[in-house]
Amino acid sequence: MRTRQPPWIIITYDLDKIPLPALVAQIFGEQPLSRLGTHSELPRLTQVLDQSTQFHKTFYRTFESHIEPAYRDLISNIIHPIIGEPFCFQAVPTFRVHLPGNVAVGEFHRDADYHHPVGELNYWLPLTDAWASNTVWIQDDDDEFLPAEAQPGQIVHFDAVSRQHGNKPNLTGATRVSFDFRCIPMSKYQDSETRSVNAGLAVRIVYPGWHPDSYRPCVDEWTLLIDSPRYFPAHPAPPRPLDGTYDDTSPATAARHVALAHTYGIQVLNYFTYFSDGDFILVDPLDVTMKVVRQTQQAAVAMTWCARLPHDHFPVGPVPSLDNALVAPPSSPADPADRDFAEIPLTELRALLQRQCSKPREHAREVPHA
Repeated sequence: MRTRQPPWIIITYDLDKIPLPALVAQIFGEQPLSRLGTHSELPRLTQVLDQSTQFHKTFYRTFESHIEPAYRDLISNIIHPIIGEPFCFQAVPTFRVHLPGNVAVGEFHRDADYHHPVGELNYWLPLTDAWASNTVWIQDDDDEFLPAEAQPGQIVHFDAVSRQHGNKPNLTGATRVSFDFRCIPMSKYQDSETRSVNAGLAVRIVYPGWHPDSYRPCVDEWTLLIDSPRYFPAHPAPPRPLDGTYDDTSPATAARHVALAHTYGIQVLNYFTYFSDGDFILVDPLDVTMKVVRQTQQAAVAMTWCARLPHDHFPVGPVPSLDNALVAPPSSPADPADRDFAEIPLTELRALLQRQCSKPREHAREVPHA
């Protein structure tokens, strides 16, 4: 009978010399760490949301002051001798929290799916006991997934670039806390323009004018593009999309664009959203995309609000310095303008913008041009 070898190796380190679990417990004020967030009611995490919880924000905010010295000790005294040659390492490790009933990573994946290069070395470091449904599951040579059971003081080293890995809903009742980091020997390093999905948000700006609309019944962006004249003999025609024109209010179009964004590592679709004559205009593409995103969880949606020009009442103008900036005092302590826009219902937001756009011009301070 053949003994199956796990697709990873275990590296150990001394918790007395490198007390990473204790340091992380200190920043959360939680002992043991396995109780962290056990009473939280977070929605199921997705690939878009799995780095956005308050736990993640606390870890990254305090990393430099509380965790980084011990992390660099680990890199210098444990990882460096194993690699045995000059290498690059991830400056800030990726933090994970696997809450009961939830997941820590939004999907099973290979790191190569997110532009990580061949030759990159992956290290997964549990800060709590990790077993069964609260640990990482890794694909073996027989295409089966095995749970990597480990404990504080151990590091799981495996080929995350080419092996699928992920996690299952945590049914253990205990939170698993961990972080992972990547290194690459200089002999295998190649400079590249590509970025992994966690190297900042990849945002696509979306202009929602690619459909007929009652706001401007005689023209849309396709008309302007197709009828665009050449202004001189060598003037090139504007490029056309390779797959032809589309209606950006169509659910099928929205689904295709969201899927393309997900495939190519775009995490946020930022829609220009216009407000004119007391209401939103050209807002249907945003509405259909929101419905698709709620179903697929493959991207996030943002809005850039634009006050439709020209207008006579909205207080705008060049602002050469902060000293000359226009600051409108709130009408009351409960003024919606003082709140996070994400908390404001659409009907209330519409009323807020109507009120702002109707302010008389004389209420604005004239600002000289720079």
